[in-house]
Amino acid sequence: MTGRPHTSGVPAAHPSRRTALRGASCALLAPWVGWARAGHGAAAAPHRPLAVDAAVDVHGGLWILSGCADDGLQLGRYRSGGVWACQHLLPTGGERVNFSAESAPRLAWGPQGRLAVAFSTMGPRRHRGQLRVLTGDFVHDGDSLAAGSAPRISFAELPAAGAEAVAREHAALNFDGAGRLHLAWLERQSTDPATRDRVALHRAATESPNGRFGPAQRLGEAACECCRTAIALGENGQVAVLWRHVFEGRYRDHAFHAGGEGAAIQRVGTDRWALEACPHHGPSLAPAAGGGYHAVWYTHRAGEGQVFYARLGSDGSMNGPERALPDEQAEHAAVASAGLKVAVIWRAFEGAQQLLRAWFSVDGGRRFRVMTLARRDGESDHPRLAAGAGRLFAVWNTEAGLVVKELS
Repeated sequence: MTGRPHTSGVPAAHPSRRTALRGASCALLAPWVGWARAGHGAAAAPHRPLAVDAAVDVHGGLWILSGCADDGLQLGRYRSGGVWACQHLLPTGGERVNFSAESAPRLAWGPQGRLAVAFSTMGPRRHRGQLRVLTGDFVHDGDSLAAGSAPRISFAELPAAGAEAVAREHAALNFDGAGRLHLAWLERQSTDPATRDRVALHRAATESPNGRFGPAQRLGEAACECCRTAIALGENGQVAVLWRHVFEGRYRDHAFHAGGEGAAIQRVGTDRWALEACPHHGPSLAPAAGGGYHAVWYTHRAGEGQVFYARLGSDGSMNGPERALPDEQAEHAAVASAGLKVAVIWRAFEGAQQLLRAWFSVDGGRRFRVMTLARRDGESDHPRLAAGAGRLFAVWNTEAGLVVKELS
């Protein structure tokens, strides 16, 4: 598979396509100052970034993907009380990693100890990063992943980019039950420096559990350029993608796509939020028991910003009323599910403090109860949710340290 050197899935600076990694060389998840405060394209900040991601393996173990002060990536298995069962450095090919909260590195676990990490590089200027994907596996030890084993990691070869592509960023990824990896990302295209870049949502999947990616599918020609994307695997195995789209009239509502190449894009919400800038506030999506999906998104109605939750059908149509989260301060919400358990978490402000709050349901989202999970001073990352093996975790990284709460 061919493509221009700067869009290849294998950085030329990396000497080996497969690496076994043992032991981490920098402390994991110490109190950090967010890289994003330094701004895109700035010189590397001397502090570790705040942005993290989290995922649950097939045995219910919680793993945290985080960054080092030297732009490295670390993967660690978390145990209660802040104890780390193991920590591993991951290869980056010598490239600087983009740790901005909306485009932070993403982690996914699949069957048989398969793992995948997607990250974007820091480009020569704003919105010129390139997507990299690492895939690999761990050695199994009985009923759990061996704490002392090292992940066997390789850079995946991504589908060739279009001739006009200048950046690939804001990735989301997930495994299906057969172990195939599904990937969605925003691809920026430019033909004239004097005109606005075009941004399209793309998706692709590996052709087998350990295979190469098949051809990319372009889903939308006018995606919002700085908002995260969301991907979820439905109960029927259907892979769905949710993203902020720029509809006719410059309205920044959300778009949903599921199924094959011929499936139509479904508009989620008709708020008609007209904005000549990106709000840096992407959606979140999770499978619903009995079919369909849970979704949360941020929008403006009557001049006020709010986060909404809704149950979507398998085609993305509204399957019930839209509900505003019970917090006018809610921002950067995420949703996840484990059977009938559904969690929505968000960040809010109370005076000088930041709060981690949650809506939690045990009946598939019919009834929710509100919880305040933590409050902290200082800067913080967007809250993250991790679900798997029947477990749900809320993960929130702050200057004061990492907050992990299991929801049950």
